[in-house]
Amino acid sequence: SKIYLQQHLQLIFVLRLFPKNLDTNGRTPLNSNVLNDEAETIIAVGKNCKKTELGNAEIIKCGEKLVDIETLMKILSKKGINKVLVEGGETVLWSFLEKRLFDEVNIFIASLIVGGQRTPTVAGGTGFETVREALELELCKVEKLGNGVLLKYNHKKGIN
Repeated sequence: SKIYLQQHLQLIFVLRLFPKNLDTNGRTPLNSNVLNDEAETIIAVGKNCKKTELGNAEIIKCGEKLVDIETLMKILSKKGINKVLVEGGETVLWSFLEKRLFDEVNIFIASLIVGGQRTPTVAGGTGFETVREALELELCKVEKLGNGVLLKYNHKKGIN
């Protein structure tokens, strides 16, 4: 899987995971924007990835068929990276939600309705089978942004 980590000015890191299936072969194109010199980049790949370098990015090997996100987060923590913003689709987000590797969830509701049976959801994956297993969030902020609304939730730790 390719995980891209870029540093921002406020010492917040953006964690980008591509593609949807979290491939571990390091197939990031060398002309990709995440490999430019604008920010430090870390790319996580599977242990069997043969690549030893990708542009100016640091490569971290963790996981077999999928990147082991729990191991990756421990490695990042040892590097002093303790706050990340995860950007991704439903599969990526589910991998963090399922392992409860988050403190905050931000959901933007746009003033559009896309619809359709194949429209991605907030969290893909297998989901939780019972309400007892479900993640419980606490709404902490609502902010109007343009024609949409940003909902900020905290993870209610200790509940589930």
